[in-house]
Amino acid sequence: MYRNNKILLDTSDVINIFNEKLRHMLDKNFYFGLDSRLSEVLRENMYEKLVSIFTSLMRNIDFSNNIFLIKNANIDLLEHSINTALYSGIIASFMNLLNSNIKNTIMGGALHDIGKIFEEEAFGLKNTVFFDEDDESIYTHVLRGKQHIDSFSDISEDAKKIILEHHEHYDGSGHPNGIDFEKISLLSRIVSIANVYDAMNNKNGENGIFAPYDSVEYIMAYSGTMFDYDIVKVFFKKIIPYPIGTLVRLSDGRVGVVERIPDGFLFRPVIKIVKQLDTRIIMEEVSLMDNPSITVKAILEKTPNPSVQSYLKHGFN
Repeated sequence: MYRNNKILLDTSDVINIFNEKLRHMLDKNFYFGLDSRLSEVLRENMYEKLVSIFTSLMRNIDFSNNIFLIKNANIDLLEHSINTALYSGIIASFMNLLNSNIKNTIMGGALHDIGKIFEEEAFGLKNTVFFDEDDESIYTHVLRGKQHIDSFSDISEDAKKIILEHHEHYDGSGHPNGIDFEKISLLSRIVSIANVYDAMNNKNGENGIFAPYDSVEYIMAYSGTMFDYDIVKVFFKKIIPYPIGTLVRLSDGRVGVVERIPDGFLFRPVIKIVKQLDTRIIMEEVSLMDNPSITVKAILEKTPNPSVQSYLKHGFN
């Protein structure tokens, strides 16, 4: 068991956190098709596969020791590391990669920011995962992380590549070595997208408002330059940025709840709006497919999402 500022976590706790976050993501944030029976089978198969992979990784002493090094440095960094591992493993699964590749993707995704444990701010600031691709100083953690992880023989070479390459760009404009897609490993290109998506989604906007639309637009805008376009296509065919039940503000100022998500149009949900009239309240549905000029401006309240912090406070049932 490991202690950090009176925060206690052991191996089973980390596995529980991963499992609960995975269950939530698969149930709320990813699309498995219209056929409810088939989608449930596919969802459950992916859940069992990824749980098995992560459980086996936590039995790897080199891997688990580094997970706890991250936890001891900063609990928010652990949150981001687990989220990145989850998104990466899910993307790799949708791409039908071999289980060995999915395992290495999760391993590298979980450890991609291990170099940040050597940065002073990781020990003193609440959140060290804010995203800024223009700040070249952030790439020092890549080299520190690779130097650190090279001494661990049971961390795979593929995972070590991910640690080194997750800020490289598809067109060769990234860091630290400026290599392009022909030299960047496939697994690194997956983690690159997962890392940015989670980092941007956990960087709250003005007044603490969360706007996943920004991260979606960013990744799509830089597909083919920063990110592998083929992987982006897979990701955005499956990710649901506005799960059913989410309270949102639209670009025209109205507030409502996501009612349903049309097949094949995951970014254009149907929103139920509460409309106050002089003598009564009515419910109005707004289809974003039928109103292309209207977008989701912000998420005001998300469906409850298991997190490291909530686990520490309440545990998971």
